[in-house]
Amino acid sequence: MSKTNRIKLHNELLEFSDNVYFQPPESLRMNYPCIVYSKAGDFETQANDGYYIGMKEYDLTLIGYSPDSELPEEIRDHFRMCSITQYYVTDSLQHVKLKLYY
Repeated sequence: MSKTNRIKLHNELLEFSDNVYFQPPESLRMNYPCIVYSKAGDFETQANDGYYIGMKEYDLTLIGYSPDSELPEEIRDHFRMCSITQYYVTDSLQHVKLKLYY
């Protein structure tokens, strides 16, 4: 995936939140609610002696105050290959983890 495709993903995520961060440094003070995402690996399928499908895998974390936010389901429904993998609370902030292939 080229940098252009990652920027395209970033712009799509901006449709869901004004606060989107790609692999932010720990020193960055984030505004909530937000979407934090990072590269996680590659998804590849082979057929007929070649690559049939090649996508990048991203880990998304949605962080906010509301435990009833519909944002995780909206993002899951928007992207073709996306699933919600975990819910947890840290420092009184709700976290939802998603796995996205883009």
